Amino acid sequence: PRLVLNSIARHLDDMKESGGKSLMTALQDSLRDKSLLLILDNFEHLLSAAPLVSELLGAAPNLTVLATSREILRLYGEHEFPVSPLPLPNQYQQSPAHELQAFEAIDLFAQRARAVAPDFILSNDNAVTVAAICVHLDGLPLAIELAAARIRFYAPQTLLIRLASRLETLGDGPRDLPARQRTLRATLAWSYDLLNEDEKLLFARLGVFANGCTYAAAQAVCGENLSIDISVGLESLLAKSLLRAETASTGDARVVMLETMREYALEQLAASGELTLIRERHLHFFRALLWTAAREYNGPNEAHWLAKLEAEHDNFRAALQWTLNVDGAAQDSLSMIAHLARLWEVKGYFTEARDWLLRALRQPGAEQPTKARADALHDISASAYLQCDYAASQALYVEALTIYQDLGDQSGVAKALISIGEVATEIGDYKRAPQLFESAYAMLRQLDDATENARALTQIGYGALRVGDLVQAQARLEEGLAAYRLEDDTVGVSLALAGLGEIAVRTDALKQATDLLEESLWLRQQIGYKWGTAVTLGSLAWVALRQNDLVRAAQILREILRIRFEIDDRGGIAWCVEKFAEIASWQGDAGQAVRLYGAAAAIRIR
Repeated sequence: PRLVLNSIARHLDDMKESGGKSLMTALQDSLRDKSLLLILDNFEHLLSAAPLVSELLGAAPNLTVLATSREILRLYGEHEFPVSPLPLPNQYQQSPAHELQAFEAIDLFAQRARAVAPDFILSNDNAVTVAAICVHLDGLPLAIELAAARIRFYAPQTLLIRLASRLETLGDGPRDLPARQRTLRATLAWSYDLLNEDEKLLFARLGVFANGCTYAAAQAVCGENLSIDISVGLESLLAKSLLRAETASTGDARVVMLETMREYALEQLAASGELTLIRERHLHFFRALLWTAAREYNGPNEAHWLAKLEAEHDNFRAALQWTLNVDGAAQDSLSMIAHLARLWEVKGYFTEARDWLLRALRQPGAEQPTKARADALHDISASAYLQCDYAASQALYVEALTIYQDLGDQSGVAKALISIGEVATEIGDYKRAPQLFESAYAMLRQLDDATENARALTQIGYGALRVGDLVQAQARLEEGLAAYRLEDDTVGVSLALAGLGEIAVRTDALKQATDLLEESLWLRQQIGYKWGTAVTLGSLAWVALRQNDLVRAAQILREILRIRFEIDDRGGIAWCVEKFAEIASWQGDAGQAVRLYGAAAAIRIR
């Protein structure tokens, strides 16, 4: 439920050009004047978020929400539309094959049967039996697909006999479920019962994965005490339509279980007594994957590893939720959060990151001043900082600094000093910021921490840039760029390039500025760095304004706004509105400029 608004925002093509205090306000503003159909699938898992939907509907008179759910949302004005099964013939209808195939349920069965048995033909000999199968399955597409997948093993008549017997046996399912859902449960149970013992065990264990898994993950989490090879088991479940195969953006092969099947699998896992064991294995696997990825941050393979982490994001969420539910796991939660911070920062999951931190800090044992707590406080503070919530980020950074100092962790102290200096720069404390950066830089030279050393140099450069010392800024940013390039740190290189590009804009070297900024933009887009992409685009919009290309500037600003709304960056939204005000002013529309400047000021105040 905590992610509903974020998910809606990420799937909107654009947002209104006026911001709000919160993501809810931003969505309301974006949807207010739109005629839009918003589809929310499988909402039965998110019923506690129904009031959020009501708030959106209240703000947008032309918004229509279509929610698929096993339960009604119980909202004012809600209309319930039962989803009918596929049309079926009369169960006693003795019609030729071509007439029966006109019914969607029978046609679906024939298509899915041919997918597993290419020689299957719906004929006058088997059509009536197939129709009877579909009637027994109430015309439910999932049930029909599962049954059709068995046609490679059973003739239609045998299939009908087995199916009829199984439905009768499981006819005493939960009475508070609709009949067709009891039938679906029976179909799943029947498919499950057709598995051998190893397949049953594997199927149940696979339910622990959220949004699928790689073959390696399946092996590590589910492969123990199976008498079959994991790949054989997976292929068998794929062939039986209990899994589907997908290819991730990283090129990794994945197996995915439909959510309805996953619910059933988890029931079987709980019944087996293995739920806690498999949850722990799941946690250990994804924690190890996360630790491996963290070693690749700030290096040449970072883009690849961030893509792998993004593909497994739902599994990390599931593992993290498990640590929140387990007594004595507070430090595990904090450590995982710290290691996920890079993914959340780069991909723009700022609000989610901060929410996970708050939940973890409420756990018993989280109050202990450990390195895990300090790392989580420090690393998630970046999300608050990038959302321009400088008071919150400052408080978290200072607490992290205190813990690092008490632990004698000099590397932690140095990185916290840099972070506090970044906040000081943004709030205009230009006297204190350089002192913090120089202190950190002196410590890092003794520690031989190349990455943080490059960061310190770069931030010294940015601090000089903010006070107009372009000579010092240029020198430090070039040093930082060289240091980042030696480390193959994509994020760092893009940061230094963006700073050098800004200097070039300020000195009217617009061709040089464009070259520097476009390289920075390309690097940031390669790793999907949303906040960084928006920042570099902002500098390119500035170039367009300096070139009096107002059309181009407006185009870029609209793209920036889309990203800023997606990542819930209030300060960035205000900046964009101010730039639109500049455009209005240059176009001679003083009234519009005043209104836009006022809107930007209101956004910043909130």
